[in-house]
Amino acid sequence: MTPTKEYPVFMAQNNYTGDCVGGLYQNWEIKNDQCWICGVTTAVTLTNAIKILHEYIRDNNEYMDENTKFDIYMLDGTCNKFGEPTMVKCYSISIKKAKQFRIF
Repeated sequence: MTPTKEYPVFMAQNNYTGDCVGGLYQNWEIKNDQCWICGVTTAVTLTNAIKILHEYIRDNNEYMDENTKFDIYMLDGTCNKFGEPTMVKCYSISIKKAKQFRIF
């Protein structure tokens, strides 16, 4: 799956472990003059990425530290001057906040 500005992908990441939360079976791939990199696709819409992340937190919260934080990034297929994918942070939540918001 190749993200574009018209059809970006969203990736949820655990900031404590660096792991990505999988959702879709297809990984994203950005291949151009600057870079060739791939990663885990959580969803193709922000709404679905948030839903998948909340489900993941609900299912795994007992194994996580209260200070663990998650971010959801949008990837549009562009790269920065260092050849890394441009990732725009769209959503962030900690286990502490998830508990406060009664996600689990």
